[in-house]
Amino acid sequence: MDQKIFQSIFDFLQLGLLTSQAICCLIGVLNWKKLYATYWKWFIVGNIILFIGEATTFISIYLFRNYELSTIIYFKLTEPLAFILYFWIYIKFLAGSRLSKIPGISIMLYIISLVLNIFVLDEFVFGYLPFSFVVGVCLLLIVIVSAMLYFIFSSSITTYRHEMIYWFSLGLLIYHLVHPLVYALSQVNYTNRLPYILPLIYLQYFVCFLLYAFFSIGLIWSKKK
Repeated sequence: MDQKIFQSIFDFLQLGLLTSQAICCLIGVLNWKKLYATYWKWFIVGNIILFIGEATTFISIYLFRNYELSTIIYFKLTEPLAFILYFWIYIKFLAGSRLSKIPGISIMLYIISLVLNIFVLDEFVFGYLPFSFVVGVCLLLIVIVSAMLYFIFSSSITTYRHEMIYWFSLGLLIYHLVHPLVYALSQVNYTNRLPYILPLIYLQYFVCFLLYAFFSIGLIWSKKK
């Protein structure tokens, strides 16, 4: 495929992803009153901050073509903030349950891995992914599964369609099961000039769109507490 065509497809997908994230933020603002009395209001605030980080990454790539800066912004600022936000949501959700220690321990381990990644293991990667990112994904998956098991056996399961935690967890679960692996495979294909990169990129962006779609559905369908 011609490099210009490939870059155009990539740019279009990136802009579409940024738009879907902006729509999710807007939906959060429109549902602010409904969620103001709950900890989900901080998810709305955090999502807006993450959008600003993603937009900054987009600008650094597509206006300044500074890929090194975009990598620093994404993996050392935006992604760490995302992990910390998600862990914090689960700390609040599981508070008072027998599983309450799992997200608390996980966020501490993640912060340790992040500090190690920044000051000691900066060049250490797993399949093109930073050490702290891989640790964060593994820990978050454990927390998500724990939270979903707790949710399944709670009384809230009868109204799952109107529970924000259901859509939040479903989106994060699919995203973190698929996206890191597909991203690593796409980098391998890109580096070695293999012909399979485009389907992998499509899949990578599809799960990203799905993540914000589930977030948006949860914000719209969740009931006032």
